Amino acid sequence: MVPNRALTLSERPTAELIRGKHLKLVDGQIDLDNVPLNGGALAKVHWLSPDPYIKQRMRPPTVKSYVPMFEIGQAVEGHAIVEILRSEHSSVKKDDMLFASGVPWSEYAVLPARGLQSSVVLNANDMPKLPRYSAWLSACGMPAMTAFTGMEVFSKAKSGEKLFVTAASGAVGQMVCQWSKKQGLFVIASAGSDDKVAYLRDVLKVDHAFNYRTANVLDELKKHGPIDIFFDNTGGSDIDAFFETAADFARHLVCGAISQYSKAAADQHGIRNWFYVITKKLTIRGFVYSDDFAKVKERFYHQEWAQWVADGEIKYVEDESVGIENLEQAFISLFSSRAGSGKVIVKIAPEAN
Repeated sequence: MVPNRALTLSERPTAELIRGKHLKLVDGQIDLDNVPLNGGALAKVHWLSPDPYIKQRMRPPTVKSYVPMFEIGQAVEGHAIVEILRSEHSSVKKDDMLFASGVPWSEYAVLPARGLQSSVVLNANDMPKLPRYSAWLSACGMPAMTAFTGMEVFSKAKSGEKLFVTAASGAVGQMVCQWSKKQGLFVIASAGSDDKVAYLRDVLKVDHAFNYRTANVLDELKKHGPIDIFFDNTGGSDIDAFFETAADFARHLVCGAISQYSKAAADQHGIRNWFYVITKKLTIRGFVYSDDFAKVKERFYHQEWAQWVADGEIKYVEDESVGIENLEQAFISLFSSRAGSGKVIVKIAPEAN
């Protein structure tokens, strides 16, 4: 038997996550040689990926969403990089390194057969070689898949068009910026600090970046509009500013609403100029990457995105924490407007690279 700690849901949040209240680190044990696999595989967790959507799975049973709800006492789940220790499934074998979804936030996990079907073997011969496995969660993880799917499938982007992206220094936003520059778009990016703005301007080479705390969003968009595409990670009043400055037939890609996630329903920002949707013939498209990723999966892994990362053409920042004992705080940090740039990842196994 070996120790196997897990971070579990102890109480459902109704607004902001509070450390030590909503999540609980539970001590456990696992028999690595004899734990039943039931057609699945036993994995050692190397890296975990806290992501904002996970909070939606902590909701009360009365609230409907696109992702299943966690039960009280259940280990939180998400995307991860894992090492296979034993397998009863034909698609994976011992020593495989996987990108997998639905992985419990624990030090070891039994992965069910149904989840292994969609996992990706990262040390297969045909995969691009990245600097370290954590890059499959940051540069090539779910945020990158979200950016790539959204822009490739739904944006209908054309070279020379103008794109506005919010939370642009975040995990998804950085990838949207870089995809868009590769396609010849004029990129307008907002972030919450001068350091983040400098990173967007000087490193990612966006065309215009501004600090939404000190600048007026509507004024900034008026300077550079009309806007053809809005990649929306934040929701809130930014939608009002986009509607007012949108070009005819502009596209609004609704990826997230992180500015609203920790607010009670009565306090969330409502749209105040809906009539622009009619007069400007706007298209509003909410999306979840997993619904449409299959359409671009081959290009993402083998032809374009992952190869761009391997060749050093995509810049990325990892906001790394170490140890499962720091996983809770890493997750909570996602919902702070003072959070750092880049993708939050947590190193679970000491030997992870």
